[in-house]
Amino acid sequence: MDYLIKSFNEKHKNKTYHHLIIDISEEVAYLDRIKKDFYTTKYHQYIGDFLFFLKTGIEPAGIKAEGLKLFLPVINQLTGKGFDFNDDLREKLYS
Repeated sequence: MDYLIKSFNEKHKNKTYHHLIIDISEEVAYLDRIKKDFYTTKYHQYIGDFLFFLKTGIEPAGIKAEGLKLFLPVINQLTGKGFDFNDDLREKLYS
């Protein structure tokens, strides 16, 4: 699954917030429709929780801050463009 997350980060690290929401929503919808193996199911959970985080700024209950750390390349570039989230979660991500 690490490969899938790394590929995801590479694909999305320079996108705007708006384009991320659209692209990830489409990818989650696609994964909702296909038959999944173990790794695809985990990837589906991770990007679904990441999408939840992007939409709400709240730590997802599923993957928590530890799982969000996998997406730091995308989160860091969004933060540089004005994306913000709560200070408690920021501390968890960067500690």
